[in-house]
Amino acid sequence: MMAALMRLIRVAAALIIAIIMGALALLVLSPLAGDALMGGFSHFMDALLAADEPANLIVATVTGMGRLVMVLTVAPVVFIGLVGEVARWRSMLWYVAGTALLTAAIPWIMRGGWLTATPGEMRVSAYLAVAGLISGTIYWLIAGSRVAAKAYTEGA
Repeated sequence: MMAALMRLIRVAAALIIAIIMGALALLVLSPLAGDALMGGFSHFMDALLAADEPANLIVATVTGMGRLVMVLTVAPVVFIGLVGEVARWRSMLWYVAGTALLTAAIPWIMRGGWLTATPGEMRVSAYLAVAGLISGTIYWLIAGSRVAAKAYTEGA
């Protein structure tokens, strides 16, 4: 019973820390995405200047960005983490590569196809993969590695 509780606490802590680190990675990497993000910002500014009620546009944009960040940082690591926990996989490859690939694939999953990508889209996917790699590594270090599991079971 105590081991299961400790595992639950470790998994919850790993998810929270991995999500925070993935969000920070996106924040740090986003300026590197360059023209792919600047085009969206330019369109937002044009719409903001043309809007009769800019407050509604700002609220909608912030809400949309919040959802996007949730999809990009929370969904991949939670999905990969839960599958790994249910299947009892502790492989670094599962957590790191799985989270990186799933995070990088989200733009294609959201648009509903694997169409030919522009260089900007490929660059954004590469940055998303790095953010997923970071969050997957953090999750595995805290919840998946045998070293972490051994430290918690010896401490209990």
